[in-house]
Amino acid sequence: MYYVAMFLPHKVLGKKAVYDVMFPDVPGCYSQGDSLEKAYVSAAEALHCHLGADDPATWPPASSLEDAKAKAEREAALDGLKIPDGAVFQLVQMPAAAFVTKPVDAAGDEDHIPVKLSLSMRPRLVARSDKARKQLGLTRSGLVAQALDEYLQRRGL
Repeated sequence: MYYVAMFLPHKVLGKKAVYDVMFPDVPGCYSQGDSLEKAYVSAAEALHCHLGADDPATWPPASSLEDAKAKAEREAALDGLKIPDGAVFQLVQMPAAAFVTKPVDAAGDEDHIPVKLSLSMRPRLVARSDKARKQLGLTRSGLVAQALDEYLQRRGL
């Protein structure tokens, strides 16, 4: 399944353009990347994290490229905004892993199914964590989950 993503370029502290990503058909699903290519990969990951634990039958219907663009323009207009020049609308595929039935052990444990969270952090901490996660080959979610697990284990919780 494919969903339309809107990639919005902007500059951060004099750096080259970074891209914020949102999905008109999937409210609350956001991502970003330091380049269009990285934003695309991050968008697919965000889509999987946002919908992947749900039954595909419950996913919102996907609009055509034209309908999703019109929807984004209507929503922006409601907020008194306009889609900026340079915005790119692109189909993003839901990763195949989302369609695989996840096993449940004999005790019915579904702890392996991720729960979507929203976190706020100081920009400097985000920058440090991004540097670390890249070195470790982890996603932001993976780094936070691993760090929290290690912290709780050290405390015996």
